Amino acid sequence: MRTALLSAATLVLAALLGGCGGSTPAAQMPARTPAPTASAPAAAGPQAGPAVSPPLARRPAGRVVSVGARPDAVGADVLGRQFAVAVHDPARLVLVGSRTGRVSQRVAVPGAVPRPGDPTPAVFLLQGQLGRDAVAVSSAARPASAAVALGRTFVTVGGEVDVLGRDGPVAHFSTATTAIAAADAATHLAVLSGPRRVLELYDPRTLRRIASVAAPAGATHLATLDDRVYVTDTTGNAVLTYATQPRLHRVAHCALAGAPYAIAVDPIRRILAVTLTAANGLTLIPLTAPTATTTLPTVRQPNALAIDASTSTIAVASPASGTLQLISRHR
Repeated sequence: MRTALLSAATLVLAALLGGCGGSTPAAQMPARTPAPTASAPAAAGPQAGPAVSPPLARRPAGRVVSVGARPDAVGADVLGRQFAVAVHDPARLVLVGSRTGRVSQRVAVPGAVPRPGDPTPAVFLLQGQLGRDAVAVSSAARPASAAVALGRTFVTVGGEVDVLGRDGPVAHFSTATTAIAAADAATHLAVLSGPRRVLELYDPRTLRRIASVAAPAGATHLATLDDRVYVTDTTGNAVLTYATQPRLHRVAHCALAGAPYAIAVDPIRRILAVTLTAANGLTLIPLTAPTATTTLPTVRQPNALAIDASTSTIAVASPASGTLQLISRHR
């Protein structure tokens, strides 16, 4: 397994942090040990996934851009007003203007040349604290997610969480992880495990679990804003809302048919966006009026999602068609 770390500033230069333009071997990986917890983790079950989308019945909203084979992750660079899209065969990062929809660059991923028999390297895209993205590359099984909390970079690798240093992983903890995100103004790490049916908060410095609450077995993704954590229950057809203060607990359940999967939040307009993989749809939920939802048609198999809040543009990636859908909402 290879893990590397890039920043959006180095994407244009195709440079790996610590080694410009080349493949830098990952640091020696420490032995994986369970993170200290208050109690033993529950036995893990199967991981839920997106529904297999039907053929398109409506024309997708906005514009659709061809980006390459199997785009399965997308991140927003709000300072650059662009999206970075992970494609495969070969592994590339495709930079697409959020306003123009133009592909400005295709960047080869350093070290992303799989050996015979290895899976295609995954590319994990990360929302940076200052609007930039970081990218971790690994041959571990997907899906995956990444987060920055208290200045430390975390990525999920094979159901576990890696803490990344300059040259690769420097620590690990096991959680049968489904997805992660920074929470509480990036002072905590929210860790979701559908197989273990739990949502947890970790201290990013000590890697100790500080809180946990039950989550559905069909949970697949999460997004955070202020003291709220939003979780998609793909098999349960719902979006769940959790509060982290004064304790971690569930505060709302929103039924949402269509196998909700990818999720993102616009922190400026306070809108939650959720893809519906069984219906080729995108539901927008105003956090100030959760019942006033809007659903738009998407590309087929809308498995990945990001929002450029600086331009009010939503990007939806389709691994089925090799396209990126851009939906602008200027209001």
